[in-house]
Amino acid sequence: MKRISPATVTVGVFAILFGLVAAYATKRYFAAPEPVPPPTESFVVARINLPQYARIREQDVEVIQVPLGKAPEGALRMRNNAVFRLTRDSIRAGEPIFEADLYEIGKSPTLADQIPPGLRAVTVSVDREAAVDGLILPDSHVDVSLTVHGDHPELNGVATLTLMRNVLVLATNQNRYPGEERMYRSLRTVTLAVTPEQSNRLILAERYGSLSVSLRSSVDDALAAGDVDDNLVNPSDLLNLSPIEPVAQVQKTVHIWRGTQMQELTFLEDRIQESYDTTAAIERRQSGVPAVVPTGFGNEKQHQDGFLYDGDAAYDADEPTHDWPFGESRSTSQLNVVRPNG
Repeated sequence: MKRISPATVTVGVFAILFGLVAAYATKRYFAAPEPVPPPTESFVVARINLPQYARIREQDVEVIQVPLGKAPEGALRMRNNAVFRLTRDSIRAGEPIFEADLYEIGKSPTLADQIPPGLRAVTVSVDREAAVDGLILPDSHVDVSLTVHGDHPELNGVATLTLMRNVLVLATNQNRYPGEERMYRSLRTVTLAVTPEQSNRLILAERYGSLSVSLRSSVDDALAAGDVDDNLVNPSDLLNLSPIEPVAQVQKTVHIWRGTQMQELTFLEDRIQESYDTTAAIERRQSGVPAVVPTGFGNEKQHQDGFLYDGDAAYDADEPTHDWPFGESRSTSQLNVVRPNG
C-alpha cells in the first residue's frame, strides 16, 4: 500500500478549509439582511409614589427607552436632571417627570405657594408647654385655644376657650413645608391659613393671652374651619365649684341745689371712692405737690369737708373764674354747696 505523503495531507486540509469558507460566504451572500433596530429615545419616570415637596433620590427614578417620537414632550431625559430636587406636587409611580413638576435646582417651596386661595398666612406664638411638640407638622389641622387672665366675673381669674377649630397648618418653626426634615428645636410658632377676619382675631388674641394648639384627627371634620362652640373653661368649671355671686354695690344719692332748683344724682360706691381719690389729688395740688387729677363723675368733686361742689374736676382754687358744664362762667366764691344723703 502506497503511503500518503505529508504534502498530500496538507493540500487536503487546505482544500477542506477552503470549501467551508466558500460555503459560509455563499450562505451569507444569499441570506436576507438582518433588520436595523429602530431609533429610540429615553425619558425619566418615577419608580415610587412621590409626595408633594419630596426630595428625589437616585433610587426614586429610572430611565426607560421608547421608540423615537413616543416620549412625552417636555419630560426629563436624564436621571441627573431630577435627583435632589423637590417635587411641586405628588407624582405617581410610572408617571413621567416634567421640568414643571420640580422646583429649580437649589430652590425650595415658599409660603405663598402653600396658601389656599382666599386665605391668609398668620404666624402666632404658642405655649411651648401646652403644644403637641414634634407632632404638629405642615398640612396638619389643629384647634387653637386662648388662655386669658383677668378679673372679669366670668373668668374667675383665668379661663381657656377654643378660639378656632380645624385650622390648616402651613408651617412651623420646626418644618417650613411638608416632608422637610425636622429641625431639632422646640415648637414655638405655627403659621396658620385663616380668613382675613380670623387673622385679626388671632393678632388681637395674642395681646390678651397665650395661645396653644391641639392636633385634630385627620378624619375629624365635624366642625368646619373656624367654627367654635360654647366651651369656656375656668377654675370653677374645672373643679366643679359653685360660681361666686357678685356683691351688689350700695347706691348713694346726692341732692344738688341751685337756688330753688334741686338735681338728684346717684353714685355707686366705686364712684364715691373715685371722688375721694380726686379730692386727695386736689389737696396735693393745692399744697404744691404736682399730681395728675383724675376726672370725676359728672364733673363733681368731694372736698375734705364732706361736701360736693359742682365745677371742673381739675380746677385751680387760685383761678378767679371757670367754664362750667352749664354754659356759664362763675368764680369759686359762687359755688353752691351740696350735701350727700345717706
